[in-house]
Amino acid sequence: MIKPIVIFSITVAALLLFPMAVSADRLDDEIRQSIQLKMVTASGYAVKDCSQNGLCQGPMVSRFYKGRDFYPAWINTPRPAQIESLLRVIRNADQEGLRPREYHLEKLEKGVDDWRRMTKINEQDIDSLATLDVLLTDAFFRLGLHLYAGCLDYGSLSPEWGVPRKRIDVVKILEDTLKYSDVEIVLKGFAPRHHSYAGLRAVLRRYRQIAAAGGWPILPAKAAFNKEQKDMPVMMLYERLLASGDMDPYDGHVSHVFDDVMKEGVQKFQRRHGLNVDGSVGAETLKHLNVSVEDVIRRIELNMDRIRWFADDPGERYVFVNIADYSLEMIDRQQSVLDMRIVAGTDKNRSYVLSDKIIYLELNPFWNIPESITEKEMLPKIKENPQFLNAKKIKVIKGWSEPSVEVRPDEIDWTAVRGNKFPYRLRQEPGPKNPLGRIKFVFPNKYDVYLHDTTEKHLFNRKKRTLSHGCIRIEKPLDLAVLLLPPDRGWTRQKFQDDIRKGKRVIVRLPEAAPVHIVYWTAWADRDGVLQIRDDVYGLDKLWP
Repeated sequence: MIKPIVIFSITVAALLLFPMAVSADRLDDEIRQSIQLKMVTASGYAVKDCSQNGLCQGPMVSRFYKGRDFYPAWINTPRPAQIESLLRVIRNADQEGLRPREYHLEKLEKGVDDWRRMTKINEQDIDSLATLDVLLTDAFFRLGLHLYAGCLDYGSLSPEWGVPRKRIDVVKILEDTLKYSDVEIVLKGFAPRHHSYAGLRAVLRRYRQIAAAGGWPILPAKAAFNKEQKDMPVMMLYERLLASGDMDPYDGHVSHVFDDVMKEGVQKFQRRHGLNVDGSVGAETLKHLNVSVEDVIRRIELNMDRIRWFADDPGERYVFVNIADYSLEMIDRQQSVLDMRIVAGTDKNRSYVLSDKIIYLELNPFWNIPESITEKEMLPKIKENPQFLNAKKIKVIKGWSEPSVEVRPDEIDWTAVRGNKFPYRLRQEPGPKNPLGRIKFVFPNKYDVYLHDTTEKHLFNRKKRTLSHGCIRIEKPLDLAVLLLPPDRGWTRQKFQDDIRKGKRVIVRLPEAAPVHIVYWTAWADRDGVLQIRDDVYGLDKLWP
């Protein structure tokens, strides 16, 4: 909850910003009646294009005015400077990756300008002032919600988005703000505190300056870049790298020569984009170099919006997974203490975006094979080869509850089995052929996904690693296990290794649940403020309007 900052004085200049027409009590009462009439239909508003028509947060607006007996909140108040404060935040909303026009800016500025010019208020003016008051309230609610919880409702647009939208009582906050605080300070306080959000805000400002100056050059498709090259494409490459900050203008090298300094600039660019860092301008690197600055700006804006979904308080120690970056970090007091590569789900079996808590580990885990994999992959192999189950140490189990009842495979007529009506489950026993490897990190969730070791370590060497059925395979499971279990509980690295070597399934409960956050960020600012960009492997960036 954002604590209101009490303001104890109002300047005379603020009081003179707006007219205090005729009798204040009479004006209040007349505006009140007009607002009350408008609220009859306000609760039914659900307009997407709020910049053109109606209210965006009609039900909230209605509740707000009902709670104050329909009296105006902004017009004819002892604190008219709050209006200018709100308008200032809306005008600068583009600095937050938002669009000022979506918060009634044009209508509000015209309404305020008309109000300032009023010398005598008639019946038509009363209606205009009531409309202005209601639109100011609606703008505060919409902007506040967007700053705090994001604009785009991924939960309704993307089935693999499992993070609930953050909630905040903007009605109560506005009531308190108008009495005790400053609108601008309160709204700015809604923005995320994550270091990457502040970094993207700064990067956005710089890239908009690049766009305003005409952008950067588009490199020829068949240009060659090597140490022998001293031509126009090389100069264009220099300008391109210079614009995005991948080269230093004061490094003293010749701009038209592809020398070692320029090669280092290419490597920096490749590193920032998750590409193969070889310093060569191949087809993939050239494709990324030729993305327009406007497209990069759009990518920054949409990821600022995704960061707004991220938890306000992720925890003092937590596991952070970025699907788009194929990476996992362990964060302790805002510092990364462990990082590793991951393998994420394929486009058809996407990994879920979610926040949860790891409550226990499994050493030498069972793999309860999901029904979809049983139907599509396992049953055809079993029918083709009766010895498949024995070779893979897979057992047939009746029911999903424990204790389990094992069924002998030779008791089943596999020729009559239909995948969508298979009455059993398949469970692979612990061992070197179990795809979960030797450690599984469990955070119970309705999607049945988790972090786990893998037998296919070679997959971590690939650049594109969308290869799993949806769970997250991690590169260094033992390192993560050691960090999650305090050494005073006896779970040293050696203890883990000894228990794993025994081959028996062991449940290890964490003394304190560890938060885990799985995100999908295709652009972010690292701790040095450097923009990082990754491919949109699931196509979610296309959802941004």
